[in-house]
Amino acid sequence: MHQRCHCTDICRIDTIAAMRKFDDLMNTSPWAAGLSAADRARVAAETITRECHEGALACRKGEPVDHWIGVAEGL
Repeated sequence: MHQRCHCTDICRIDTIAAMRKFDDLMNTSPWAAGLSAADRARVAAETITRECHEGALACRKGEPVDHWIGVAEGL
């Protein structure tokens, strides 16, 4: 059975390594190319990271969500 990630694993992008990962993700994401500088700054300010253990689920198909989920690595 898969485990879900827990909210205790959430943190703001506040380390250099996390910011580099975020920048790499934004620079290679087609949807981010159309963002204005202000929108990109807002995305950065409101983005949180969550590390999930191997085999854990970030979400389940069909579950209601109230935010966008992106996976930077580990699919």
